[in-house]
Amino acid sequence: MILPDGATVALIILALMMGFSVDKLLAGAGGVAFLGGLHLITKGKGMGLGDVKLALFMGLLLGGRGLIIAFYVAFIAGAIVGVVMLAFNKKKLKSPIPFGPFLFLGVLVAFFLNKIE
Repeated sequence: MILPDGATVALIILALMMGFSVDKLLAGAGGVAFLGGLHLITKGKGMGLGDVKLALFMGLLLGGRGLIIAFYVAFIAGAIVGVVMLAFNKKKLKSPIPFGPFLFLGVLVAFFLNKIE
């Protein structure tokens, strides 16, 4: 349930080294605003600050279109896994589920979709 700050900073630096543009900067800011808003609304129970910091990396790496794809994949995959875990009594309705792995899945899908097109 913890995304280490050192790893997140390293990913942000890597994303900046891979290319910088206004679109990517705006996407990073938008990702932080979106997940940061969820963090504030849920008072940290629905989204952790590690996820918010990871959103900066995601936007800087993927740009706006890629970030939307990554978020879509992450939220759908997380919902599917959550429903399956509830159905098999592995988690309760209020049990936390780490969202970081779903965000990384979204990054991978969006990154490779962008490379294919």
